[in-house]
Amino acid sequence: MDYFQHNIFAEHYKSAKLFFKTAEFKNDGYYYNLVASNLFCALCFEAYLNHLGAIEINDWEQWDLENKPNIKAKLLKISNKLNFKIDYRNKPYSIITPLFEYRTLVVHGKTKIVTKKIKTPPNNSKACMLNFASDMEKFCTFDKTKINLNSIHKIIETLNKKSNFSLSTNRLWSIGNGSYQIKYP
Repeated sequence: MDYFQHNIFAEHYKSAKLFFKTAEFKNDGYYYNLVASNLFCALCFEAYLNHLGAIEINDWEQWDLENKPNIKAKLLKISNKLNFKIDYRNKPYSIITPLFEYRTLVVHGKTKIVTKKIKTPPNNSKACMLNFASDMEKFCTFDKTKINLNSIHKIIETLNKKSNFSLSTNRLWSIGNGSYQIKYP
């Protein structure tokens, strides 16, 4: 019997890149492509950690199910297994905290009241909305999104190289119709 592996993290990364490239055209709705690109960066990274954890750590799926760990707990468990230290103060790892705060904001969004002092006129809501940005809008800039894409790519490639089951770069990022043939015990 042949078995095939579908690398969902690679699919998520390709989605993030496509949303970013679409946003670069700056057509109507480009901001929402940046929203999606950043969200898929976070989804890609978590999917990769789940992929790597499942092949590197025997009880990963049980541990994940029982503990429902956050992203840093997952990364800590994997980095300990791979004997690799993560410093969240340094690039590219410094994007992990804000990226997952953003993911939480999108996934578990809540209405937020924002106060803003405006000069004149006090009853002009259109004037008030000018130069007003929500937390999501502040996060979803072209520069930040590009940094997130590049950083997630670098982190995944670094972790892949440290893995006992590393994939070639082509196979790591290839979904080739979503699958490639593997040997299964």
